[in-house]
Amino acid sequence: METIFDHNPTKEELKRFGFREYETFSIQEQKDFYLNHPSVDTYNYHLYILFSIRGNDERAKKLYQKLSSDYKGLLMQDF
Repeated sequence: METIFDHNPTKEELKRFGFREYETFSIQEQKDFYLNHPSVDTYNYHLYILFSIRGNDERAKKLYQKLSSDYKGLLMQDF
């Protein structure tokens, strides 16, 4: 399962995904915590946001097609 951690997120990007309270943990510890709550929908949602932030619109569009309507609705609030 692909997640944001497969794309070497920066500390700033991790903050965007709510890892502020885990700043004292290593990237590996943060990844382990993240992977303890598997949800393909959440992973795709976060990947969409990551690629959007990075300006990779082509990849973001492909991920957008995979999002459920619930997650597409969140995007209106997220940006």
